[in-house]
Amino acid sequence: ISGERKEVKKVFISHSNINRGVASELVSVLEGSGISCWIAPRDISPGTSWPEAIATAIQETSAMILLLSQNTNESVQVIREVEHAVNQRKVLIPIRIEDIQPSMAMNYFISTQQWLDAFPDGIGSITERLLDTLRSQMPDLIDPERKVEKSEKSETDSAPDNSDSLDYNIKTLLRELVEQDGTNLLLTVGSPPCIRVKRVLERAKHSPLTPNDVKNLCLQLLLPAQKEKMELERKVSFAFGIKGLSRFRANIFLQRRCWNAAINVIPYKITSMKTLRITDDYTDLLDFRRGMILVGGTSENLVLETIHSFIDFFSHMRKMMIITVENPITFVHHHAKAAVQQIEIDSDTGSYHDAVLTACNSQCDLIAIDELVDSSIASRMIDFAMNGICIASIAKSRAVSSDTLWNLREIIKKVEEDFTAKNIASTLHSIVTMDCTWNEKGEKIYLPEILVIDKDVRKLIEKGDISAIREVMRSTSKGMQTKNQAIAWNVTNGKLSLKEALDISNFPEELTTLLRTDLVPREAIPDIDGD
Repeated sequence: ISGERKEVKKVFISHSNINRGVASELVSVLEGSGISCWIAPRDISPGTSWPEAIATAIQETSAMILLLSQNTNESVQVIREVEHAVNQRKVLIPIRIEDIQPSMAMNYFISTQQWLDAFPDGIGSITERLLDTLRSQMPDLIDPERKVEKSEKSETDSAPDNSDSLDYNIKTLLRELVEQDGTNLLLTVGSPPCIRVKRVLERAKHSPLTPNDVKNLCLQLLLPAQKEKMELERKVSFAFGIKGLSRFRANIFLQRRCWNAAINVIPYKITSMKTLRITDDYTDLLDFRRGMILVGGTSENLVLETIHSFIDFFSHMRKMMIITVENPITFVHHHAKAAVQQIEIDSDTGSYHDAVLTACNSQCDLIAIDELVDSSIASRMIDFAMNGICIASIAKSRAVSSDTLWNLREIIKKVEEDFTAKNIASTLHSIVTMDCTWNEKGEKIYLPEILVIDKDVRKLIEKGDISAIREVMRSTSKGMQTKNQAIAWNVTNGKLSLKEALDISNFPEELTTLLRTDLVPREAIPDIDGD
């Protein structure tokens, strides 16, 4: 019927009868802001079955707000209401009105939900956050015919809402990030934008972000396909560049039903082997035509930085065809002596398997893959490395991959159904794992560990005696280097203090012995002057 008022979806208020005073206050706040509520016993018609009315109301409403107290913890009826809402996939927002933890039964249903705490200052203290949460998740919940005039608002309600009126955009924040020489930008609800500078997280001089603020800032980065992926999978990762500023890698995800973002800086300039402090002795060993280099590191960023340093090295060293398989593309390569083609998962192909098959069928000389996602791809890359060069990471996002011997054990485990230990040992060229730290001067110090698969290491792999390989690494064999040797070199060259060195060493006693006996192979590491 023309002109008929559309029924506005309601919010179900779940509460214990003992907390009805707080529940009534909440209903007044929400309905005064244009959000229609359903609450018992007010909205149960006389003569209606109570359980039937509750079940129908939950089915017809868009969201449930749970007032969590000791009484609701012990209420079988409230737990049934929450279970019914969860089973119907309703938006569920728990509000603690007392300083208690959910009971075991209650926690089963609400452990993954966003909580708001309304104690000790009452409902008024969380009104704005609650309204922002409801608006961001259910924009059609607000009844446009129920506007509240400014004069009718409470003192708490009169706080400014900047969710749609930020005086900056995402590009402004990214420029601040780069100008401050930061590495990460964090966008999360309830906090101003945060910038990490030399491992210290600093809050930018902006107001705390609302759910709408974070979502709107993120949407400024997303292409239609990325937005669709975010809506379907609730997470999306991608790389992008801003001309004249830098390249960035963004990870956008949900946290307690609100959008969050972690954005990392990717320098336009690819990090050189010299900057990574990889030894000249080792780079001399890279004049080879077949074999696999495994790359690990203490963070995904370090793994990718190292992989692309290798790609850049080979690109400038030899006339060859290089194909990279990445998700997403981070560093962008330009053709030097080599021709470099970069395949991005999702944008260019449907899966790692399709991309790897394309690369192998192209008869290229070198394949670089940012993660051996499963055993079949790992086996295919070992097979390719019998005639070409493969640079790969076992797990680009797991800090455990910073352990060199873990990488070795993992590649053996992944391909043992297809290859013997002898096959694997003869195919592997080396394993490079990267760590870094910042010294007191704010300088980034790279700490590479290098295992070359020479004849001694190969024999230990064939025997299955992986643990004994660490003793080989501690020797001064050509090209090899332990993390402790990298740390000790930085101590003897004034880049790290002894305290800093001992704090970051995995084997501090060994490091102390190394420094005392002066066994650091300084002559094997590039000179840092002018770097």
